[in-house]
Amino acid sequence: MLITRTPYRISFLGGGTDYPNWYKKNGGGIVLSTSIDKYSYITLSNLDRFFKYLFRIRYYYREERQKIDQIKHPTIRNALKMFNIKNGLDIFHYGELPARTGIGSSSSFTVGLVHSLYKLTSKHYNKNKIMRDSIHIEQKLNKENIGSQDQVATCFGGFNSIKFTNKKITINNLNKKYNKNISKIEDSCLLFYTGKQRESFKITKNIVDKMVENKNHFSNIKKLTLEGINLLKSSNFDVEDFGKILSEAWYSKNQISKKFTNNKINELFLDSKQFGAKGFKLLGAGSEGFFIIIAKKKYHQKLLMRYKNYLNIKFKFEHEGSKIIYEK
Repeated sequence: MLITRTPYRISFLGGGTDYPNWYKKNGGGIVLSTSIDKYSYITLSNLDRFFKYLFRIRYYYREERQKIDQIKHPTIRNALKMFNIKNGLDIFHYGELPARTGIGSSSSFTVGLVHSLYKLTSKHYNKNKIMRDSIHIEQKLNKENIGSQDQVATCFGGFNSIKFTNKKITINNLNKKYNKNISKIEDSCLLFYTGKQRESFKITKNIVDKMVENKNHFSNIKKLTLEGINLLKSSNFDVEDFGKILSEAWYSKNQISKKFTNNKINELFLDSKQFGAKGFKLLGAGSEGFFIIIAKKKYHQKLLMRYKNYLNIKFKFEHEGSKIIYEK
């Protein structure tokens, strides 16, 4: 038996420019994100032949299958095929946060499963291989309209700027050199849950379909990401200025598709300014799920009281990424 723990992530800037349809045709993309101390867990163990099935799988649903092709979960089915699994397996997934909420849960699951299968099969691997295989499974085998940032963030962990080009993915960990400024961002963040989930593929398909006609908005998102990174590296870093860049990028993203947000969220974000908020965004594909507000610590209590009907999630940034936490 082995257990893999893989973090969720918060993406601050650059979402959309990490889609292959964008960065392979428009001179590259860049994002700024961090992993957080909320996790997805995969438990993997051998399943003896005395059961009537070879594969017992538990996630939202329970599957008991004799053949890999019978497995309904696309990531599990395609990952087991890719690793050429022959023996019976018991796969159990547990997530600390709900899926389909913009927190990177699907890629966290994929990364954790790939990591587990590498360890199980004793194949040589490193985090770069886990990341690449996870992107391949989701984009090529599952044929999902999904970017490439979540697999990187959840696999490697840490606070990173991540560059995407046609040839490579470059990860720049900013924790050691800019830890003081990163701590200011961490202290300023409030994470809330709307209480609703959404199907991201309906939104992301809309993103991909509109990339050509919204080239200026994607270019602006990339420009704002570079501004945010340069600010983070500055000796005069101000978290409120960072929040303003975050909000500007959020507004630019909303020009691409009306599916990113809704009237209730828009009104909430406008309202939050009156209580000290400087930055805000819905996470992931948007529409529903998790959202963050950036404000100085002195405003947090007012904001928490104002939005007491939304679940506030306490969290910290984390630095380890996906790891095996138990093996026997």
